[in-house]
Amino acid sequence: MLYRIADFLIDIEPRFPLMRRHLEEYAYHGEGEADFSVRVTDEMLEKQRAAQPEFSLPYHEGTCMLRVIADTVVHRGCFLMHAAVIAVDGVAYAFTAKSGTGKSTHLKLWMEMLGDRAFVLNGDKPLIRLFEDGTVRAYGTPWCGKEGWQRNASLPLGGLCFLERDTENHIRPLAANEAVERIFSQLLKPSTARGLAATLDMADTVLSTVPLWLLGCNISPEAAETSYTAMTGKRPRIGE
Repeated sequence: MLYRIADFLIDIEPRFPLMRRHLEEYAYHGEGEADFSVRVTDEMLEKQRAAQPEFSLPYHEGTCMLRVIADTVVHRGCFLMHAAVIAVDGVAYAFTAKSGTGKSTHLKLWMEMLGDRAFVLNGDKPLIRLFEDGTVRAYGTPWCGKEGWQRNASLPLGGLCFLERDTENHIRPLAANEAVERIFSQLLKPSTARGLAATLDMADTVLSTVPLWLLGCNISPEAAETSYTAMTGKRPRIGE
């Protein structure tokens, strides 16, 4: 079965119903040959189960599948990072932070503020793809966190925001050299040295071309207004 993920045609044979369901929206029914194939072996599943015995084999299949995809596309101008990406007016904005910091909560505030103008492209593990013309695009994937927020779509990445909890809401532009350590901890590290080098090169390109922000926020509606106004350069049209 062919699936279209980040504009790659991937031949995948899911072994368990869980991943077949997650992949449904990405099924490709047109003509064309696969860019590459993904097969999760018994050995891969057992290795993952040994590392995370608390999870089921169907869950491990998804983890292994994502690892193979990420290890492959990294040599094709694409990498995976831990982030939540919201789309507004045809532009994607990514928020990244340590797990539990409040990315999902902040995206909910954007959606409550903007209504139908906003949707979540991916809630946890988007793919970021770089093109020769300098464009950086964010892509939805089936790996999207416990909320299940995702869409099989892509949009230009208009900003990358590093989120921190605070009692007051404030945001400032972040220089690329300030963001290096912050982004490194949010990248999926490929399994080879060559893949890691390619990922770091692409991350460096993103840091030098995409507007960067550092946001300290609480969970009030004003938090969304603060980040939206700075990142888009516009005042929010509340509820439209």
